[in-house]
Amino acid sequence: MARIGGISSPRFDKIFSKVVAVEYNTYLWQEVKGEHVYRVQSDDPVIIRKLKALKGSRLIGQGINRYQAIFVIEFESRKEARNIICEIAGSTIVVEDKSGVIHIVTYKHHSRNEQLNLL
Repeated sequence: MARIGGISSPRFDKIFSKVVAVEYNTYLWQEVKGEHVYRVQSDDPVIIRKLKALKGSRLIGQGINRYQAIFVIEFESRKEARNIICEIAGSTIVVEDKSGVIHIVTYKHHSRNEQLNLL
């Protein structure tokens, strides 16, 4: 039984036992070193929707057995690319690879019914 402010509450347990945290991954990498063309791969439905609306982005691939999309976007610099994708993603965890790939992890909380609808 969960405790809220020192009071145990079975209602709190009932509500929050139905909430699921889903991890989404977004990757950003430069297509050809020295050029301003970047690729973004994501399985986050919110980021995919925003990238589809972003001027200059082009959808070049979609997942078959999994919900994901790959976009090609031109940016002036690596810093601009990272800042814009992080801004689109919102609150995130960002990990930079030694190979130059930027990995962005986002967490969304869904009810179990919403999670089934996303898949």
